[in-house]
Amino acid sequence: MKNNKRIVSIALVITLLFTGVAYASSVNGLFEGFSIVNIFIDGKKIQGDVPAINFHGRTMVPVRFVSEELGANVEWDGNTASVYIDSSNTSGGLEKADLDQLKLISLIQHQYKYLSDTGQSLAWIGTELQRFSNTYANSTYSHDENMEVLGNVMDNISGRLEIYDTAVEATMEIIELVKSEGIDVSDMELILSGYEEAIYHYFDALDSLMKDYETGQLPHITNYKNSMILATDTLYEHYFIAVDGYIHYFSIVQEY
Repeated sequence: MKNNKRIVSIALVITLLFTGVAYASSVNGLFEGFSIVNIFIDGKKIQGDVPAINFHGRTMVPVRFVSEELGANVEWDGNTASVYIDSSNTSGGLEKADLDQLKLISLIQHQYKYLSDTGQSLAWIGTELQRFSNTYANSTYSHDENMEVLGNVMDNISGRLEIYDTAVEATMEIIELVKSEGIDVSDMELILSGYEEAIYHYFDALDSLMKDYETGQLPHITNYKNSMILATDTLYEHYFIAVDGYIHYFSIVQEY
């Protein structure tokens, strides 16, 4: 996993040869009249026959001793005045299998993030139901005004449910993809199941609200409140599973 960092380091070294800017200083002494620049790789100071220098504001780094320290092979072709650096056959190269694994882990990481975002989106169903409850409980609103609010609420709820349906489809594809790789993401199905249960509780709450509204009384308000509590508790229980999954796979990605 650390091999990836070595490749990045080599790339940075080559970049420094042409674009790196250093502040002029002679604190490390001089070489051929130019200030010496110390080079550290993974906290280790490295030195060669010729030091790195500050050349008119640019950091010039000897290719051979830095590249070989990073595990790359360096060859000089005097006929063409060219330097060839090869890291493909050293421990510094990230193997294709590792790269494929990194892509897969990143995909899983993003899917857990997608699931956590979906949970936050579904939480707005509860907000919309509460909005309608507050509206129809306000005696100053007319029937038509209440119906307009209810229509907006139902449109917003429908949009949240579409987001959930899309998440289900995408997640099931991910689960099938990683199953053959021996990676256990079965808790993704648990998250979806929990979200579905929360949605049912939200609809129970909506049903209670509508019965109260139609009768002009509040005999079902207790059912409404209980359903809202069940929906919220169930939703966030599984939302935090998604968050934990994202954090777990995010940390794995950072180790590559």
